[in-house]
Amino acid sequence: MQVSMLIWSVTVGLILALIIVDLLTASRKAHDVKFKEAVTITLFYISLSIGFGFWVWSYFGSTYGTEFFAAYLVEYSLSIDNLFIL
Repeated sequence: MQVSMLIWSVTVGLILALIIVDLLTASRKAHDVKFKEAVTITLFYISLSIGFGFWVWSYFGSTYGTEFFAAYLVEYSLSIDNLFIL
């Protein structure tokens, strides 16, 4: 798979923008995170990942799209597994 420098730049830029927005909004003041807020943020990030996966699928083909979704599901399930350890 050949990925252009433009695609890498846009991807890294969007990730940095999401980090900055997250730091400026969610971490602005210390507070107890309520269930509704946690669900909203989680659904937002999951929907971004699904949207990115569909973009990979449409731009690079079904093989790379399937690989992205498989890797995403493995990583997400491993992050949920950490909750049980804590």
